[in-house]
Amino acid sequence: MKNNRPRPYKSRSYNEILKSMHNRSLKKEENEKGKYRNKTLSIVDTYMESVLEKALLNRKLELLEIKIDAALDAKDKALFLELSAQYEKLKQQ
Repeated sequence: MKNNRPRPYKSRSYNEILKSMHNRSLKKEENEKGKYRNKTLSIVDTYMESVLEKALLNRKLELLEIKIDAALDAKDKALFLELSAQYEKLKQQ
């Protein structure tokens, strides 16, 4: 019996998303190096890269939140608006 529960990411499973990311990484590497290096880039590498990118993004957002709070405390409207714009741009990624 098939499960009719809606799935996130436009009805794609986590494995499908990870495979898609892996294939994009392979194509990117192929374009950068001029040859296909399937043996050196595994699905685990792609997963690790994804985890690290997410951690880096979270840390950048955390640091911006601290700077935004400081700008609010200092009542620096210009700095607040600049940092808020940076925060929104990062949040959309």
